[in-house]
Amino acid sequence: MVKIGGSLITDKSTAATLLQERLDQVAGGILSLWRALGPGNLVLVHGAGSFGHHEAKLYGLRRGGVVGGSPSATAVGATLTRAAVRDLNGHVCRALAAAGLPAVAISPADAGAETTAHGSSLTPAGESALSKAVARSLSLGFLPVLHGDVVIDTSSAATSAPQPLSVLSGDVIVSALARTLASSAAVTMSDVPGLLTAPPGEPGSALVRAVVLASAPAARPGTATLVAAVVSETRLPGGTTGLVVRHGAEIGDPGAGGSMRLGGVDGGAGDKDFASAAAAPDVTGGMHGKVFELCGLVLSLGEGSACLVGMAGGGAALAAALAPGCSDASAAGTGEESEALRGVLCGLGVGTNAAARAAGFPGTAVVLGLRVREPFGVAASADG
Repeated sequence: MVKIGGSLITDKSTAATLLQERLDQVAGGILSLWRALGPGNLVLVHGAGSFGHHEAKLYGLRRGGVVGGSPSATAVGATLTRAAVRDLNGHVCRALAAAGLPAVAISPADAGAETTAHGSSLTPAGESALSKAVARSLSLGFLPVLHGDVVIDTSSAATSAPQPLSVLSGDVIVSALARTLASSAAVTMSDVPGLLTAPPGEPGSALVRAVVLASAPAARPGTATLVAAVVSETRLPGGTTGLVVRHGAEIGDPGAGGSMRLGGVDGGAGDKDFASAAAAPDVTGGMHGKVFELCGLVLSLGEGSACLVGMAGGGAALAAALAPGCSDASAAGTGEESEALRGVLCGLGVGTNAAARAAGFPGTAVVLGLRVREPFGVAASADG
């Protein structure tokens, strides 16, 4: 499963603005991955970016329309939002076709997808309908390309909302299809390197190379236990560059007002929120929501799975993470830091395959590790 972030291929600050050159680069990377995996093994989902978020926010579609709004105006908003995301889907499919890929568009609303809890999850019937449409395309050798959409929502239908609708995000689609299609890995391609300890460009901003979750259920529902986060630091004692392991904290459900925290270096104080590039209209939770979906997904997929987030524009980087050992991946996932990361993750109880995928990917990996949270903090330089 590969999710192409809307912010990667569009300018989210301006409505309906495509970044064509970036999209063409992404299509080239997907071609390398397609060749590595072979037909029938890859599904793409893309975000709406500036094609849909503006309209969805204006008409309040996440909860079935603006409170007190008219049903007809809300229906018009749904039409405009659907038209916008389908427009972007057309651009994506044409770019993939130009690269030589047999892309086929699948619009969730047309496939029978419906949600509950205001778009937070697909209903069993909606998940089944969408999965069958995707599985059929895969069986015919196509590359399915899905997108976020406006769909029927049972929670909005049970309220006084103008319309029984909500927004189905690409992240929820990835999570649902990865489970039903038994994916071994999921990737979110973004306009930032991955999960960061502070917004890009700010002092102390460092790339989180891996988020290691406990495979046992968390103490509180709607949360995940964070065994450790492995951060790529440029300043370590002695002036070296290397990896720092920050020990446990909790990742909370953003929909329930939860926080996403990262423990201090070597057990010190001063927790930080995970951060990402900020700010443009986003009705589906932003980076916080995306990471929480990936955490839930890797917990449901189980040991050996990996969920990845980062600016993976290069096909070699994707192939290295998702198809280790293939020829396209030979130049990626090597180097001292990658080997150091692999060793650290194995030491945290991460499975060999998941550790290899994380080490071969230049962004952030979410993986399963120890079953018991361990209070420790260690640092490893790039040379081990």
